[in-house]
Order: sequence, then structure tokens, then C-alpha cells
Amino acid sequence: MREYKDHNVSLEIATEIFSSRIGRKMGFPLLEVKPFTFNDKYGIVMEYLTEMGHPNLQNIDKLRLAVAFEEWILNVDMKESHVMAKDGKGYIIDHGHALSTWKPTYMIQKIIHERVTKFDIWSKTRTFYQGLRS
Repeated sequence: MREYKDHNVSLEIATEIFSSRIGRKMGFPLLEVKPFTFNDKYGIVMEYLTEMGHPNLQNIDKLRLAVAFEEWILNVDMKESHVMAKDGKGYIIDHGHALSTWKPTYMIQKIIHERVTKFDIWSKTRTFYQGLRS
């Protein structure tokens, strides 16, 4: 269980759950996130993965397509270290800073026209555009 302590508790919990549910419905490799209450404290619970993502994952194409989803939900905290793995498949984690943030248009255009350095294992122009069409 991940316990939230700051004033954005409700927003972060809702964002994690919403992002997980909508992303999974759209077919992207996100872990299932559920709300959790323990001793009058609120948090979320999800499977704990310890293996980092890498370029040889079985579902690397789905991860590449998910870059567009991550941009769509305005996940300003997206980075390669938020791709974890289990049984040869990658899963995107940590969406607590999505949805309520603002990203200038020039940043989105930069992602379309240049390699996304935070996503060396994902970034390919073709798969980004495919993700936009998904």
C-alpha cells in the first residue's frame, strides 16, 4: 500500500485509479490500481514489481503506443524508470501527477518531431502516431 500524506491525497488517488482504469480499457499495459483504507488512512494498492523495464520486453510495441496515452493524460512524471516488468512484459506505473497538469503545445510538438529522451526504449515516431490513432 502506498500511503499519501500531502494535501493532494484525494486528487492523486483518483488520478492513479482513473488513469489505470482508462489505460487498461484502451489496451495499454498499466497495472490495476485499487483504493485502499487502513486505520482511517487512504491510499492505493497495486502489484509490487521489482524488475525494471528494458528493450527486450515481449510487449514493447504496446509500451511504445502508450506514449501517446501518457501525453493525452498529461502525465508530467512519465519516464523510463516508471516502466516495470514481470514475466517478460512491461507495465507503466505512477500516474499520480497526471490529468491536473498543463503542458505547453511546444512540448507536445517537440515530442512529435524529436526523439523523446526519457523514453529511449519506447520512442519511435511511427508508434507514437499509431498511439494517437488508438
